[in-house]
Amino acid sequence: MLKLCGKLLGKERIGLVVGDREFIGQKWMKYLKDTGLLFVMRLPKHHLIHRLDGQVVKVDQLCFQADTPIRLKACLVDGIGRQVWVKPLTEVKRP
Repeated sequence: MLKLCGKLLGKERIGLVVGDREFIGQKWMKYLKDTGLLFVMRLPKHHLIHRLDGQVVKVDQLCFQADTPIRLKACLVDGIGRQVWVKPLTEVKRP
């Protein structure tokens, strides 16, 4: 679907692709990176991040301070080199 949007609109008119946890995966993120599209993906808490120092951590294992995001300048997510910002979201309690 994104290929079709790119063909119809032109890749330069797509400013940012935003995806929720269901839209992660090596093939998908590689496609986005290879086509030069900017993207933001929400990762589930159990998702693995491979740091360049060799550490492999789950998103929820990173140390957080309330309302302070963590920036990992260079790491691998699903085998794709990216910059990652991690910030816990407050859970919304539904009635």
